Amino acid sequence: MSKSLRRYRPLFETLEAREVLTAYMGVTLQAKDLAGNTITSVAAGQSFNLQVWVDDYRYIAEASANYVTDPDGDQYNPNPLGISSAFVDILYNAGAFDFDSVTGLKSGSGSPGLGAASYNAVTSSDGKLERVGTIQTSLAYGNGLARLWVTVPMIAESTLGQFTISAQHPVTNETFPNTTEGNQQRRAFIDNNPSVLLAGGSVALNPNEVDYSGATLTLEIVEPGAPVDIELRIVKTPTAVDSNGEINSNMLPNDAEWLDEWDNFYVEVYATAPDSYYLKTVTLTLNFTNSYHNVLSFSDASNDSSLKFTTSGKSYNNGTSNVTVTFSTALNGLGDNGKSALLGRIYFGPDTGTGAGVANAATTDYPAPVDTKFTLTSGAAGVQLNSSAPVEPAILSIGSSTNADLFAVPYDLDDDKAISLVDLTYIVRNIGTPVTTSNKLYRMDYTHDGYIDLVDLAMMIRNIGTSTTNAKSSPRIYYSGFPYFGSAMGLMEGESITLSGNAGFVLEGESIVQESTPIENTTSTTASIPSSTTSSTYVPLFIAEPTTSVTIESESDPEVDSALVGQETIGSALTTDGDAQTLLIIDAAEQSLKEESTSDSDAVDEVFADLAVEDPHLTM
Repeated sequence: MSKSLRRYRPLFETLEAREVLTAYMGVTLQAKDLAGNTITSVAAGQSFNLQVWVDDYRYIAEASANYVTDPDGDQYNPNPLGISSAFVDILYNAGAFDFDSVTGLKSGSGSPGLGAASYNAVTSSDGKLERVGTIQTSLAYGNGLARLWVTVPMIAESTLGQFTISAQHPVTNETFPNTTEGNQQRRAFIDNNPSVLLAGGSVALNPNEVDYSGATLTLEIVEPGAPVDIELRIVKTPTAVDSNGEINSNMLPNDAEWLDEWDNFYVEVYATAPDSYYLKTVTLTLNFTNSYHNVLSFSDASNDSSLKFTTSGKSYNNGTSNVTVTFSTALNGLGDNGKSALLGRIYFGPDTGTGAGVANAATTDYPAPVDTKFTLTSGAAGVQLNSSAPVEPAILSIGSSTNADLFAVPYDLDDDKAISLVDLTYIVRNIGTPVTTSNKLYRMDYTHDGYIDLVDLAMMIRNIGTSTTNAKSSPRIYYSGFPYFGSAMGLMEGESITLSGNAGFVLEGESIVQESTPIENTTSTTASIPSSTTSSTYVPLFIAEPTTSVTIESESDPEVDSALVGQETIGSALTTDGDAQTLLIIDAAEQSLKEESTSDSDAVDEVFADLAVEDPHLTM
């Protein structure tokens, strides 16, 4: 295979061919609104996409023969088979436009596939993006047509007027001495930022071998109209809307107060048009913390008859922290007259990757939530005055956001995304221990009462078997009052305890005055207990009865409406000091076996028989 197209210039036979002999590849720029329409003007503050297209010009530059053979016998295919690699510098007026680095570059779609688009952030500056490009990830040939290579998200600034944006070869902005060494440095730079044709040799094209005549465009920045107002809401169950898919703007739902890191939930997107207008299209990009949540699906008119907008142009992958989507409708009159149109819902689930989620690592205080936030970073809309008027561009209320407190799942003590027998051993080995800043046991005290006690053990057991893989249908069970914002629900360490008729448990190790009549659960039967000279303590046992007074659950999957039947309540029974922990451990093992596999069942005995082992990470 020949090393460079330049070796074949003597083979051109016609004047027309010689006139275009350097145009082996073409680069053009196009400006598009976020709905994909070509634009020549943009409103101040409006987002738009700058598209870089590339084309293989070999069918123009080379002779029509199927193959060309050089004097050395090497053959080269002159047909337009596609581009292997292409990089350009993007130049623009820094006072007129801004690169949207939050949304980031995107490679063109289609086949053959392209790698992730990139640019040199170190050498780039406001007004100049250097070495923007990507490479084809396979050796498959293209179809001879121009293709979208890279999309550069941009935002128009407030300066009004006409401004140009252009692309050029990366070496054009570089300066090298006119010496042998300087020429070698220039060649090395071109090779490191190559524009290369498929089956065209391995040497990168020089600037005069790439046609940039279509790589300059002019955009006019105009005064913006009133923005489309965007409101975001985090909800665990879908919000009901009227027959038009709308809701009164002053009656939007409240955000979920809190989530745990394994929750599935929706971000609902509401939009209200400017006065006298109604909505036709809305394109937006939301930024969020991808290490907490991943996009699972979208709800629109195609899968929910209560919604009136359909989605398109969805762009998201698990490696990014933003999602882009376009909502559009063929109906008129939506999102006006004090009504907010529910454009659609974006359904999120937990990130199951290694190291993702909220760290369960509190040491000197009870675990605190992190803030999970969803922010509108860019977008644009199309609005209409009436059915006979044209659709007009509109900006969005950029910066709209919503947030919720996000808690680590407290029972996943080793942060492996599953609540297992390994987590249980942490609790068992610390039963009766007060939590202090020195022993760092705050995260195991699920009731915030100052001790690792049998209630904490009970809560752990009731959640064993839940993981990120089944969290949609297995909501986590929490003690009444969770989450304890500001520790308001917990007892202060060292506070005295008074046992009353409403108390279902006491702390192991506390000094208790024995009541003359044992406290009983009124709906259960208490077995008679042999008398003993040993002082007695009330400890919790598990009694299967429906109740909502003691525990709460994380929300189940909004799409899988399932409820747990026969929830447990915590009652009390009188036992001797020496038997209490043993009875609870035996009961715990039996409870955990209900949800464990055969192999895990065999491991239960090992877990509880080996409590003296210092390393809680037993080999199962």
